Amino acid sequence: MVTEMSLLQPQKLSVLIVDDDSAQLMLVRMLVEQQGYDVITACNGVDALQLFRANPDIRLVVTDLDMPLMDGFELIRRIRQEQTKYTYLIVLTSHEAQHAVVAALNDGADDFLTKPAFNEELQLRIKSGIRLLRLESQDELIFSMARLSEYRSEETGYHLEKVQHYTS
Repeated sequence: MVTEMSLLQPQKLSVLIVDDDSAQLMLVRMLVEQQGYDVITACNGVDALQLFRANPDIRLVVTDLDMPLMDGFELIRRIRQEQTKYTYLIVLTSHEAQHAVVAALNDGADDFLTKPAFNEELQLRIKSGIRLLRLESQDELIFSMARLSEYRSEETGYHLEKVQHYTS
């Protein structure tokens, strides 16, 4: 049976959870691990950015906004600047003000949830992120097949690259 996770193989997907509240961090970690993902945690933006740089398997990040050393807004901006593959970013915060939502989305967040995290809603948001990452993986597969066909026929490979360019 093909699952959303198997379509991301051979790469293993890890989720980075960032929150300075240890109880919230533990709760979200437990909810995400129940879904079968590898979880990495950090309690501030500086540690999270170091972990992100060191772990290419991190493709999804759940972050708070209010944290010491580096807040979630800066973390989001830095991840967007440094990512080599698309990383899905979910903000999970106690901020309910619309300006915080707009600022986080403007900085590059993909989704926004307010605390407390409800299991079902968090699961659905993560599944949305996985669907987006799966589309990227499918695009990479198609492009790889085009390059392979180019070895057999330069004309076919060129045509497939043009089609990929026009549909992107």
